[in-house]
Amino acid sequence: AIFIKYEFWYYYLTALHSRKIPTLLIAAIFRKDQPFFKWYGQLHRKMLQTYSAIFVQNENSLTLLHEAGYTGEAMISGDSRFDRVAAIATQFSPLSIIENFIQDRTTIVAGSTWPKDHTILQELIQAFPNICFIVAPHHVDASSMQAACKQIPEAVLYADAEKGKTGRVLLIDRIGLLTKLYHYADITWIGGGFDKDGVHNVLEAAVYHKPVLFGPVYHKYAEAI
Repeated sequence: AIFIKYEFWYYYLTALHSRKIPTLLIAAIFRKDQPFFKWYGQLHRKMLQTYSAIFVQNENSLTLLHEAGYTGEAMISGDSRFDRVAAIATQFSPLSIIENFIQDRTTIVAGSTWPKDHTILQELIQAFPNICFIVAPHHVDASSMQAACKQIPEAVLYADAEKGKTGRVLLIDRIGLLTKLYHYADITWIGGGFDKDGVHNVLEAAVYHKPVLFGPVYHKYAEAI
């Protein structure tokens, strides 16, 4: 069984362990503020012992893992996301809808955005009338898109752009496009940096060698530092 990064499911892990099924944790990253390293973290430390091997992203995580008393096999393997985004960039294929909408204008692409991002983006939209904006919210369910449209009233939905509607602000109302959208950016904006959980994946934008902007909550993510 293979688990990724922050996947610690007590009942799954104990069931696998009791059946002696090899269990791996890959791309793991540990920080001193996590429960594993607190006085009350006995249950979390017990979960660590259920893994046959743990592959961590960096040396600090490996040190913390040993400090927590982990006795299984452990080694540094890096972050698999770097490999994934590099592959995405090399396999890029054009999006004709996006190219027709942008029309060679200077473009800011904002990905994985939240309401607090939209508030600031709307100010930028008003301040820079000659710049094209593409905004891809983190959530694309109906209620989230309705809220985003209220915050950014000038926005054209991607579904309408497919029908030929044009404008200056494009709001992406579907999933699966974001990694390609960053290709078209002159500047990128990564959402989540104004909320408690922090900024989303900056690698997907950085792989295209574009400037990356985000809010002040980013310290948990090494790639954003």
